[in-house]
Amino acid sequence: MAGFSTAVVAGEMVKGELQVQNSMEKKGTMPTPKHGSSKHQIHIVGCSPRSGTTLMVEMLMAGFEIDAAPEHEMSVLLAPDNDCEILCTKDPLEADLAKWLLPVRKNLSLIFILRDPRDVIVSRHTKEPDKYFSHLGLWKKYVKAFEVCREHPRFVCIRYEDLVTEPDLTQERIEKSIPFLKRKAAFSDYHAHAKPGKKSSDALLGLRPVATTSI
Repeated sequence: MAGFSTAVVAGEMVKGELQVQNSMEKKGTMPTPKHGSSKHQIHIVGCSPRSGTTLMVEMLMAGFEIDAAPEHEMSVLLAPDNDCEILCTKDPLEADLAKWLLPVRKNLSLIFILRDPRDVIVSRHTKEPDKYFSHLGLWKKYVKAFEVCREHPRFVCIRYEDLVTEPDLTQERIEKSIPFLKRKAAFSDYHAHAKPGKKSSDALLGLRPVATTSI
């Protein structure tokens, strides 16, 4: 990345790793260290929680030949359990790591989910239906991170509204942007092939055909 030395990039990555570690320690969710690696990694980030990252992951897993993914969320800074060809992960709150990771992680592609902030703010989660998970300030923070990286060839922005209104056209665009992916099913039929875990199913409000009712 122009204007940044290797030392600066490395330093910021260490800061990011420490932030993730501190957050996990506070939540009591610090994972057992993993030592696997992947030839390719696709990491999904978003403009906020409730932006559609879970739907994107489930569509990718159902629509393309991807051999590894965690049960739900996993930081881009963590290693997979075992060696794999293509790893698909997501954390909606890691868009601000993109500018540091893309120059040094040549096997990494990032998909940023951009959603109307009004829908993000009012979107509810099955587990806590009375809680709001986001606010406009958070949305603005991660959209600013998106603006920094939007021209990078391995940074792909997908509008949530396009994903649910034109899923197959969106799939074609992803194929062009991430050429190592091999299709196995259409995004419009993802619900017939997806096998989400309990946490992902709760975030999706249940597995069902893609629909425009959320916009």
